[in-house]
Amino acid sequence: MLVTGTMSFCLNAGIMPRDHAAGVLIHAEAGGHAALVSGEPYRPTLTEGFLLTAPDRQSWEKVKKALFEN
Repeated sequence: MLVTGTMSFCLNAGIMPRDHAAGVLIHAEAGGHAALVSGEPYRPTLTEGFLLTAPDRQSWEKVKKALFEN
């Protein structure tokens, strides 16, 4: 849904490689940005944290600020 533009961003609290690795790769290939809310880059080996995805890094920063810095 992110890749097609029907969703503006996505926040996932449970991150398991089987659930997100392929989607994050496809999203990145389409120009999207995904990282943990802490700013740490997503890696398929991660199983804890909040994964935030957005159409690009600038949008990602705006969503992070709106959700976590107010």
